[in-house]
Amino acid sequence: MTTNDLETVARALGIVAYGIALSIGGLGALRGRRHPSSIGAGVAARRGALPAYLLTAIPYYLVCAALWRPLPVEPSTGGQVVALMVVVVLGPAGFALYVSAHIALGSSYDVSGGLGTVVHDDAALVTTGPYAIVRHPMYLGVTLGAAAGLLLYRTWTFVWVLASLVAIARKARIEDSLLAERFRDDFAKYRADVPGWIPRLRRRPRAGATRARPASSG
Repeated sequence: MTTNDLETVARALGIVAYGIALSIGGLGALRGRRHPSSIGAGVAARRGALPAYLLTAIPYYLVCAALWRPLPVEPSTGGQVVALMVVVVLGPAGFALYVSAHIALGSSYDVSGGLGTVVHDDAALVTTGPYAIVRHPMYLGVTLGAAAGLLLYRTWTFVWVLASLVAIARKARIEDSLLAERFRDDFAKYRADVPGWIPRLRRRPRAGATRARPASSG
């Protein structure tokens, strides 16, 4: 099997993985509509998480589709091999973080968009699963997946996705602020113990760990 064949297989598997991730997010959005909201930021605080998400997600994905054009880059065979080796690490890691974060959040999950986010009345602060090592595993998973996609597909779409991480980082700060407002000392202890973006594989032990998470957190 040639390097081009391996890349073709990896691209097909990547499409499946991205499709699964989008489906999981969509199902979570429908389930999240049943939750009452208590505090929020932006449009989501007034209209709900789903409308706020759709107002940003639809244009965002349209831009993604429009930018699906090849980059003016043609790597050598050696470059393809190195890129595939990196993709094999980043892609599954990003997918695992994203999916396991959804599982850990369970019924507390809801979508959020650039126009705002909410914390549900019945939301739990989750500090288990991937949230035990990083506060925003979903967003980290998206970051790793986007980096893998850029190396694998080499399209302008993934340049756009990586550029949008600036907005995602802002969302993460807003979510942290809502968590701090809702859970106060519990979240302060959690934030002191668990980093936002770079996983800490060995945590400092502390007593009385609580479960907490905003409904639309990454």
